[in-house]
Amino acid sequence: MRISKRSRSVIFVAVIFSFVVGFSMILHPETYSMEPFMLAAIATMLAGIYVELNEMNKQRRESDKRLSETEKM
Repeated sequence: MRISKRSRSVIFVAVIFSFVVGFSMILHPETYSMEPFMLAAIATMLAGIYVELNEMNKQRRESDKRLSETEKM
């Protein structure tokens, strides 16, 4: 399965955000609560949902195109 360039960049940004939050909490645990971790988890989940919806739409468009080509024949 190919992942589009936009989807890869969304995943990349979410993963980098998660790493930044994680490392900053490791370096300064006294200044953070659980909200940054929750934000990082939500960002990663939203990136995953975005990628899945994008792939579903692409597959639907391809199947619609194939269906219209078969109907033309």
